[in-house]
Amino acid sequence: LATVVATAACDTQLVVAILDLWLANRSYQVYSPLDVVALSVQASATPSRLAYKTVRNTAWLAETAIYVATVDKLSDVLRAILDWVKENREHVGNIQKINADCILHAALQDDKEQVRILYSAGFRLHADNTRRVNKDYLKKIKLFQARASPVYCAVSFEQ
Repeated sequence: LATVVATAACDTQLVVAILDLWLANRSYQVYSPLDVVALSVQASATPSRLAYKTVRNTAWLAETAIYVATVDKLSDVLRAILDWVKENREHVGNIQKINADCILHAALQDDKEQVRILYSAGFRLHADNTRRVNKDYLKKIKLFQARASPVYCAVSFEQ
């Protein structure tokens, strides 16, 4: 949540500081033995529902910050986040760059500047050829529209 608020507030330094803090702690929180006991008691009280989602990683946080910066059309913040991800690639891991929601949104909104920034960082839109039973057809239609948008085509030909 702090990353979303900092990104929306155009505070590049705070976004990078939050990402650095997340990376330094290898998670969003460092647990003490007492925290582990409290989480265990809470989880045992509600066995049918998972109280906390423990699988949170730095790549997910970076993808969220990239998406928020793209939606809010914050080019400087987006560049700073992408530079941070590039500098910390071995610690961050792989972020989703193929058919990512950020470039899909930018292409559908005909935002040439955001598409250009994301495309130069390696984000791409590819055809979805998967054959799954419960396919999300709306996303497949949006992906087709985004790939066919004049802005995405122009940027891809420029590069």
